[in-house]
Amino acid sequence: MVRSKQVPQKTKEVAAAKMYLHLQDKMVRSKQVPQKAHEVAAGKRMHNKKKQAKSVSRALQEIRKYQRTTTALIPRAAFCRVVREILVKMRGREDLRIQLKALLALQEAAEAYLTCLFEDMQFVALHAKRVTVMPRDLECVMRLRKPQFQ
Repeated sequence: MVRSKQVPQKTKEVAAAKMYLHLQDKMVRSKQVPQKAHEVAAGKRMHNKKKQAKSVSRALQEIRKYQRTTTALIPRAAFCRVVREILVKMRGREDLRIQLKALLALQEAAEAYLTCLFEDMQFVALHAKRVTVMPRDLECVMRLRKPQFQ
């Protein structure tokens, strides 16, 4: 005679209770818990504020990082390619050589100019009660910087 494991039969009430608990657990895991409308809206606002605060703090971290460093912001190889391209357009010859010190001096001057330009653009954007820098800020800065008599 073969022995078999005897399993007690489930009653309908026990099965229904387990199914209810399973569905409740599933709703909690998928965050489909019914909420009032104002609670949902408040949750979205809090999420947006957290996201905005996170992006602002990330931007401030980047600013502090670049203020601490003294390295070049533009990669040297890319800047060298741009300078060579400009020289070829101006001279029409490709066999021109540039000293490393001259290239580094050009890069330093270009970065200083661009940094001041972006600072002025930021001031113009803040004056317009905006945080985002736009192309019209660049136009305004260039108009203010151009010499009076040409």
